[in-house]
Amino acid sequence: MLSSHTLIEIPQPVVDFCNFLEVECGLSSSYVDLNRRMLTRLFAAFPEVDVSSFHQDHLEKFISQEAANGRRPAGLKIVVNAIRRFFAWYSIQKNCANPAARLDLPQLDKPLPKTVPPGVMNRLLEMHYPDTPLGMRDKALLELLYSSGLRVSEVAGLLMENVKLSESVVRVIGKGSKERVVPLGRKAASAMVAYLEKGRPLLLGRKPCGEVFLGRHGRGLTRERIWGIVVAKAKEAGIQQPIHPHVLRHSFATHLLRGGADLRAIQEMLGHASITTTQVYTHTEESALARVHAHHHPRSGKTDD
Repeated sequence: MLSSHTLIEIPQPVVDFCNFLEVECGLSSSYVDLNRRMLTRLFAAFPEVDVSSFHQDHLEKFISQEAANGRRPAGLKIVVNAIRRFFAWYSIQKNCANPAARLDLPQLDKPLPKTVPPGVMNRLLEMHYPDTPLGMRDKALLELLYSSGLRVSEVAGLLMENVKLSESVVRVIGKGSKERVVPLGRKAASAMVAYLEKGRPLLLGRKPCGEVFLGRHGRGLTRERIWGIVVAKAKEAGIQQPIHPHVLRHSFATHLLRGGADLRAIQEMLGHASITTTQVYTHTEESALARVHAHHHPRSGKTDD
């Protein structure tokens, strides 16, 4: 395989392909250069093999070697895409078989969502919030994030007309402008009532503003400001682990699943287009169960007793 000191000559088919990407496809020079480098490495790894003689085994061997040399899954995905694109073009130019037609993309390692235990959430939500407009706002904001699992952008864009306290629901416009109705828990609904009746009018003053959550000058909170409020309140509660709006969303889903909620219902409340996105929370639960087993089971190897 290719060493880091190998003098690399760019094969003519790669030159022609890169010209095609740049001139006919109008792609950026940095993108074209990325493809050029990836493909040059591929062909330099098999100097005895003509481009027309490549087959899938060569490509898989190259990708495996790239992985062995430390290229991470995201980088391997770039490599595979460059190879696929080149051979799709080459097979049309030469009217030959495409050795990359069945080349699989590597699976990207997705970290499990960060969550906090219910006890930590209670510390955050049951701490003292002053009976002021901002205090009532912060209490309602955090209760809503955890009770309904909303994205921070959805909370920032939440309008008064979409809050139905009589039904204990909020109507949310999520990704792709898709609308969904999400229930409010009892404590979240109570905090929202207090804020909307006593806190928000004082923040609003006489300025018209449709957003639910306002700053001290009567304007809607940005996503960044909401993020900052959550971080600050977690610090004020003495919580050591990082907490931000996405942690509250992930904790909402994980705690529902742990309580026996149906995965499809959780998917609907989170606004996921696919159930496979929601299934990551089952892996979080499996990981938690594995830790419990390792800590408590007498045959886990934790102790020699």
